[in-house]
Amino acid sequence: MKVRKLLFKQTPYLNVLSGVAAILFCSLILAFIINLQKSNIETTAPDQFKEKNVYQISDKLYNGQEKLFFSNPDSFSILHQFGQKLRQSNKYDYYNAVWQPIELADFKIDPQFGPYYEFGKGLQIREFEGKPYATVASFQINAKVFEYNNIGLQEGHFFPSDAYFFEEDADIPILLGAAYKGIYQVGDHLELLHYTRHFNGVVTGILKPQQRIFTMNNPEAVLDRSVILPVRYFKEPPKNTEGIFVKASLYSHMNGTIITNLSPMELRDVLKPINVESNFEAYHIIGAESLPILALSKMTDTNRLLLFIASLTTGFMLAGLYLWTLSLLVKRNIPVYMVLLISGATMDSIQMLSSRRLMLTIGIASLFPAALLMIIVENPLYFLITYYVVVVIVVLLLAGMVKLMTKKLFRRLDLVQQLKG
Repeated sequence: MKVRKLLFKQTPYLNVLSGVAAILFCSLILAFIINLQKSNIETTAPDQFKEKNVYQISDKLYNGQEKLFFSNPDSFSILHQFGQKLRQSNKYDYYNAVWQPIELADFKIDPQFGPYYEFGKGLQIREFEGKPYATVASFQINAKVFEYNNIGLQEGHFFPSDAYFFEEDADIPILLGAAYKGIYQVGDHLELLHYTRHFNGVVTGILKPQQRIFTMNNPEAVLDRSVILPVRYFKEPPKNTEGIFVKASLYSHMNGTIITNLSPMELRDVLKPINVESNFEAYHIIGAESLPILALSKMTDTNRLLLFIASLTTGFMLAGLYLWTLSLLVKRNIPVYMVLLISGATMDSIQMLSSRRLMLTIGIASLFPAALLMIIVENPLYFLITYYVVVVIVVLLLAGMVKLMTKKLFRRLDLVQQLKG
């Protein structure tokens, strides 16, 4: 310990410089691990769509065609049967991600939750049965959305399997985007209007920040400011068809996305029996432009490569800075080493001082990024374990390099010969 204090007093500025380099080096390791994990998560979702064809089902019921279709007393039953058979087919994956604002009662006003906040519009508030309701951004999604996107929760749990079926008096499970944390919490009961019909909901979970899903209009729709509801399919053809709720729901159920390996002609052949059985053919099959999905995947891969190259380059520079300061420290401490040799120390023990200095410096320096990680990241255990495994590996590699470098330096300086004069 006295020797280390003496060595430090001999070259305080160089020791501080090597300490700063070690802190920066450890911070770089931790930042690389966190960003690599994040990029792996972001890459997995686009990768799910690789080699897949994406199609949008879009009905033709507009203008006079809609009025004519709904003049048929069996029209609602036809739409129900068509949507049901679409999602029950095992020839493809039926993916429903519907962007549709809803209204929340007694909402704690914050303009950022409005569906048109990005366009500079505030919250729209109206009275319904004596209560103020605010229109907020919302997605209604089915179970396939969770399969194709890496959606993470910071609190609560996802929708149960029975949440995707409509029950008149049942509470609707609700997932909230990360921006809602602190406004609502898991277990809170909310009143909402969905397609103008009143429902009660319960918050079952709050998403992690920056969660994204693929939609036909946006391959990376951010969920931070959104209320997430399950798409609730009717088990039987609805009997009460008053208002717009049933009609709008049936439209959203059938105007979904098909993800498959089938070509357009093959898909049409698969859908023909569904057309016949449901007696419905008034729809288009729109092939989604796959370029945005592929571009997103390639962009994420490129970003990950750039991250790796930048981290590796910076790491080599910081390691080089540390080794350079270490060589200067050895040269500046020659008088101390001579005293140690006179006192009976061996050359091997003196050379080991540099390796021990490295381990001590990086060991202490590694605590600063670790402490910051524990403050700003929830559940940091995975990152801490990975971080220290990488730090230990790097220290062992650097220790080997330091040992070779100090041997070379000592051989060149020839301390024994200098003592002899």
